[in-house]
Amino acid sequence: MYELINRYSSLTKLKRIAAYLLRYKYNLQQAALIRKEKEATPFRNHHLRLFELDEALLFLVKLTQELFFNDDIKRLESNKPVSCHSKLLRLHPFLDEKGMLRVGGRLTNTSLSPDKKYPLLLPKTSKITKLICDDIHRITLHAGSQLMQATLQSRFWVINARSVLRKISLSCIKCRRQTHHLQRQLMGDLPRPRVTASRPFLSSGVDFAGPVYLRMSKGRGAKAMKGYISVFICMATGAMHLELASDLSSATFISVFKRFVSRRGHCKDLYSDNGTNFVGAEKELKLLLSEACKDEILAHYLSEDGTDWHFNPPAAPHMGGYWEAAVKRVKFHLRRTLGEHLLTYEEFSTLLAEIEACVNSRPLCPISSDVNDLAVLTPGHFLIGEPLKTIPEPDAKYFEGNLLNSWHRISNLRQHFWKRWSSEYLIQLQQRSKWNRSYPNLSIGDLVVIRDENLPPTKWKLGRIASTHPGDDDKVRVVTIKTSDGCLTRPIVKVSPLLSIDNRQ
Repeated sequence: MYELINRYSSLTKLKRIAAYLLRYKYNLQQAALIRKEKEATPFRNHHLRLFELDEALLFLVKLTQELFFNDDIKRLESNKPVSCHSKLLRLHPFLDEKGMLRVGGRLTNTSLSPDKKYPLLLPKTSKITKLICDDIHRITLHAGSQLMQATLQSRFWVINARSVLRKISLSCIKCRRQTHHLQRQLMGDLPRPRVTASRPFLSSGVDFAGPVYLRMSKGRGAKAMKGYISVFICMATGAMHLELASDLSSATFISVFKRFVSRRGHCKDLYSDNGTNFVGAEKELKLLLSEACKDEILAHYLSEDGTDWHFNPPAAPHMGGYWEAAVKRVKFHLRRTLGEHLLTYEEFSTLLAEIEACVNSRPLCPISSDVNDLAVLTPGHFLIGEPLKTIPEPDAKYFEGNLLNSWHRISNLRQHFWKRWSSEYLIQLQQRSKWNRSYPNLSIGDLVVIRDENLPPTKWKLGRIASTHPGDDDKVRVVTIKTSDGCLTRPIVKVSPLLSIDNRQ
């Protein structure tokens, strides 16, 4: 009979089946009494009544108790106390008039109902316990573990009930969609351009800040227009370059990129978010490059002087935290100096140049309190040999020595800066500020919910992982998800796993 319990996943359905079986047994007993010409009660042929469903539930509970607490029941039937090694010792159990195991406890003198004073005992690993907890979870409208436990203990006492109820909540798809415990993974290693000495801006990150508002002209009644700040940051030294852009189109960004390259030199690797303007600009640059490559001499030059554009996965701003922090520094100075004032294009360009100088004069490592220490290292040291906002030293009236000695001195000074960069700045990047634990990788076939900040959790899309993209350390931080609308590529911090392919029910 206990095998019947393991066959169903709904307590309501299981109770009705058990009730019909008990009714059949009852009707057979009544028929036997009639044949023996003894007094019998009427047959039960109408629809199921509430007391029949309750008898079915008690019957199922009794079967479970006889299976899991058999030794304790036998000792109590022999008027012996339960074993000192039993899990029920602290509950002081006893058998009621129906032979069911109940909690003795210390609430005999209370005015509570008998079921609340002496709840029925249930093990935490039985199937009937899971079905009862699932039913309570549904009745309480997917409530938390405390409300569920209070409702459960009004009739049943489950051993270690909190862990059982917590497992029920964690396995509920609707609850998981609302709580959305997002996936995490160990913070990845720094990319090679961040830890490799190179010429400033040879590897750069780019992002847009804004919008900002500019005046078309001076005077009263001048109209305002939108503008944006393009932020370039050197991946190695942290030096920053700011450009003013009129809009977010690809054509405008190509012009901004040309001005950046003309002033800071060739950029070998460019890193950015997966914005539409960046993607469009990359397509146009590739088109121009393919057209220009028809000339063999120019093709050879461009192949040696190309720029590789690297994009972050969609909806993954945390993977571009280096240039996002640069945008934050720019806004810090912009809010305090500009406020609510409107500037013209020339005035705003001048302000951006001053902000760029301030940011490039910031210390790359903590300032020492020792007076004998050298000046703190800044990004400006790699651009002009000193902070851009430093007090200028008096110029020498006459130059002594030859140009070769001067060049050697400059070269030694540059090597000294890079030596300090590797010994003072890089050592600070060793620790992981967060995500300092490894977690199991998501696997192909796992069911996940895709987080969308613009929609409520109940509207978030469901999908299955179609492919994973592990990093150099074999940790999966980006996945491709198959949804009803197609495939999406998302970082794991934007997905919440619901059901693993190895744990499907």
